[in-house]
Amino acid sequence: MITDWVEIIITVTQDTEEAIANLLCELGSNGVVMDAGEEVDSRTVAGYVPAGDRIQDKLRSIRTLWQGLCDLGLANGACQVAVRSVPMSDWTSWQASFKPVAVSDRIVIKPPWAPVRKRENQVVIEIVPGLAFGTGEHETTQLCLHALEELVAPGDRVLDTGTGSGILSIAAVKLGADHVVAVEVDDVALEAALENVQRNGVVNDISLYLGSVDHPSVTGRFRVIVSNTETRTIRTLLSDFRRLVEPDGVLVLSGVLQEESVALSRDIEAQGFSLMKDRVLGEWWSCVVRPDVS
Repeated sequence: MITDWVEIIITVTQDTEEAIANLLCELGSNGVVMDAGEEVDSRTVAGYVPAGDRIQDKLRSIRTLWQGLCDLGLANGACQVAVRSVPMSDWTSWQASFKPVAVSDRIVIKPPWAPVRKRENQVVIEIVPGLAFGTGEHETTQLCLHALEELVAPGDRVLDTGTGSGILSIAAVKLGADHVVAVEVDDVALEAALENVQRNGVVNDISLYLGSVDHPSVTGRFRVIVSNTETRTIRTLLSDFRRLVEPDGVLVLSGVLQEESVALSRDIEAQGFSLMKDRVLGEWWSCVVRPDVS
């Protein structure tokens, strides 16, 4: 029986946190905790593995990835890794720290171990914290959920790019969408999404694919497209979104820092979209746009 865990904490940048978090999951972490911190160099990602589980091998893998990120220009300097023992009592407390998140009056996100008394017409989504991005706590996820709550209508066909934990796909179905096509380039995240889709009982309503919008199963047009990724990825996909969205459809974009919003807005307009609404939460910007009608 496991009595202790080891916490591995890596100092990261915004460009490297996703790659590091994915590696921690691949190395057997049952969850990851991402902390943006208040200082410029205080962003960290923490993972948890059983004590004695080839820790040194895992640390070598992390340092190897860091060097690869440095070679790509996404990181610089030595990999800063801290390791500490976590008693089972602390692990239990960590799980207990994840409480249900009321995103709105209607949408609630909860971990499997937290009971929620569901009200009529309430949308309750059960997500395993840390297995992939999108637990309902991050501002970019909440911005998307608010938009989907306003936009998704019964019978809609929805495309979710960079689905992560699958939370937005699950929300779209529970808000009335007829079917969701979800794509994700990371196989670890896709496995987590599948687990969450099964957990929420919407397997028949969501098609999950490893890849992006060029996957052969991404066909036809969609009334709602949602992309909670990051600015560079969004910019490369705008022309595809224009091709895939219905003439009266909408595109929900998030994962964009406020200081990036002006430049991205120009790119969005250049691809034939008009801004319907934008929102800011913390340091993050999100928008809803629609295709221009010629």
